[in-house]
Order: sequence, then structure tokens, then C-alpha cells
Amino acid sequence: MIIRSMRAVSQLIVSVGLAGSLGLNSAHAGYKDFDVLARMLHFIDGVPQGERTVGVIVDPSVPSSLTASEELTDALSGGKSYKNHTLVARAITPSEIGSVDFVFIPEGMASYHKSVSVEAERTGKLTITNDPLCVERQQCVVSVRRRGRTEILWSRGAADRVSMGLGETLKALVDERP
Repeated sequence: MIIRSMRAVSQLIVSVGLAGSLGLNSAHAGYKDFDVLARMLHFIDGVPQGERTVGVIVDPSVPSSLTASEELTDALSGGKSYKNHTLVARAITPSEIGSVDFVFIPEGMASYHKSVSVEAERTGKLTITNDPLCVERQQCVVSVRRRGRTEILWSRGAADRVSMGLGETLKALVDERP
């Protein structure tokens, strides 16, 4: 009886650990998805190198946006290096897009896709997300979701409007959309 209980507890711990490592734990999905995107930056044509600030779009009435912002700012505090980029993050509103180098739109912010897209186009900023709908609507350049498997979508239309290009290395890894 005790051995069965111990097995059940150990299986539960392993299951929870696997779910988290696969990006299935929604509390950490934003950073895990962003981390995949950040590792891709040096393969995107037109992305500036060096120390860069990622603006995380937030709305106090959307708790998931605040959580994503906190996760990214904590994870990138002091700067985290990815090949040719050192990234830091801060929370912003759509009107502050001009003050950052890249824009991250977390899941749950669909009502902001259009306004962020317009401002990103005006200022030439790369829009990245973990919400595939934003890419489907051609309002974000790239999305990554890790939910059991990694799904990477690229919008040619959104990329062209901000003068970004899909590097040859990435073409085999992404699902390219109009």
C-alpha cells in the first residue's frame, strides 16, 4: 500500500514536471514561448543587433498580460544574451511602442492586435507573440507556441510592412503565411 502511494506521488511529480518542461504550464508559457523567439532573432533579416529592449504590451484589465510582463522582465533582468542580442524587457502600452526595439504581444491581448500592428508599422518594429491569431490576421510578424510541440508561424505581409525578412535558415522551420 505504501509503495503504491509512493509510486502515485512520483508519477504525479513527473507528470507535472513534464508538463512544465513542454510549455504546458500556462503560468510560464509566455516566457517559454518568448525564449524560443529570442533564439531565432539572429536568423531574421532586418533585426538590429546589440542591446535591445523588448516592450511587453500590457493592460491592467487583462491579468495574463501582467503575468507575461512580470515573467519576461524577471527572466531578462540585467540583460539576457542570445547570440548577437542582449535583451531586457519592460511593460508598455501601445502608445509606447516607439520607445522599444521589439514588441511582444502576449496571449489574451487580441483586442490590441490591430492598434499594435499600426504603431509597429509606423515605427518599423518587429512584433512577436505567442498568439497565432495575431499572425493569421497579419498583425504580428512571428508567433511561437510550445504546447506539446513547437509551432512557429511567420506572416510575410506583416514582415514586409516593417522591413523584416525570413532568413534562409528559418524557412525550413516555420509555417509561412501570406
